[in-house]
Amino acid sequence: MKKLILIIIILAVTFPISAQVIREARVYVPPVAGHGRISDKAFFYRQLTSEVVFQYYALVRSQRVCDYILRAVIVPYGVEEPEGLAEPKSPIPNNPLPPVSKKKGVQEYFSWELGNNIHFYNAAGEDNYSPNNEITPEEQFVIADDQEFSLKLELINNVTGEILGKQQLVFTAADASVGDLLSIQVYNMLAGIPDIEETYDWRDKWLFLEASFLWAPRVYTQNNPSINWQNFGLRAAFEFHFTDFMSFGLGTQFVQDWVVTSKSEHRDLILEIPLSIKGVFKTAEQFVIEPYAGLALNFSLMNATIPSAASWFLGLQFGVKAGPGMIVIDPRFSMDFEKSRLVGKDNIYQRDSMQIGVGYKIGFILKRSVLDY
Repeated sequence: MKKLILIIIILAVTFPISAQVIREARVYVPPVAGHGRISDKAFFYRQLTSEVVFQYYALVRSQRVCDYILRAVIVPYGVEEPEGLAEPKSPIPNNPLPPVSKKKGVQEYFSWELGNNIHFYNAAGEDNYSPNNEITPEEQFVIADDQEFSLKLELINNVTGEILGKQQLVFTAADASVGDLLSIQVYNMLAGIPDIEETYDWRDKWLFLEASFLWAPRVYTQNNPSINWQNFGLRAAFEFHFTDFMSFGLGTQFVQDWVVTSKSEHRDLILEIPLSIKGVFKTAEQFVIEPYAGLALNFSLMNATIPSAASWFLGLQFGVKAGPGMIVIDPRFSMDFEKSRLVGKDNIYQRDSMQIGVGYKIGFILKRSVLDY
């Protein structure tokens, strides 16, 4: 018992109370916007996404889950940077016919005829840009072979909207030498991005493992009930949280069985295998309450008694945050389905048990991955 208490104290002191994980910053690269050749846009889009991966950042597919946006636009060299570079112009016309809705959460589409092709756009203005898009009407101008362009880069904090860095690259044609210069620019822009220290709910795990010390007083009823207060045991168990509010538990516990008759005492060691279904209630930020019910299979290890093959039980486990896991207190009531008896004796008796467990439980495998994109 003293060793168990010492281990719990060490865990509580050694580990921080808040659960944290260090992860890479997530970067979203939208397709290159602005004027220019379609082939140039495709080239720079491939280069930018490759550089993010090569520099060990997490490349994500949507702006909704990113930390930073690496945005690029191509304009003819010498032309002033268009207003709102950080937010490209929506392909939706000012007065489309028929009208389309731009309400939040509404997914309506409209078509736009370009040459001999018809293109469809999302009315919400999301994910409409592609490196393979045809030139939009505002881009339809003649591009000379020696036309100079400027690739303008911005690194934007997706949370605050702050522009953290800008770079500009002048080119005539996108080739390997331009790609080398772009690599250096992207490296300089991303070098200052720190790893993200993310706090998550310490209870939001798929699997929990538990080790507990048990005090298990039992009531033995033959003619008159007698109570033995000196039954103790150990338990190891795991829980699989298949939903946020329910879990399945399976364990192994070794519990003393000390039967006292009018003439003699009989000691046994019982292997119990409890299976349970638990409700999971996450109260405040530091507590978990789990009412549960289940069945236990019973086996005698010393062959001194023949216990009931199975028992049913009800319990209520309380957990309080301590280090990476929790300290648990687990009161439980158990009753045998059948009567037990002593080996080689005629003594038949009913066993009922109150069990109080004190231990430590720790979770593994986050339910919602911090890199869920």
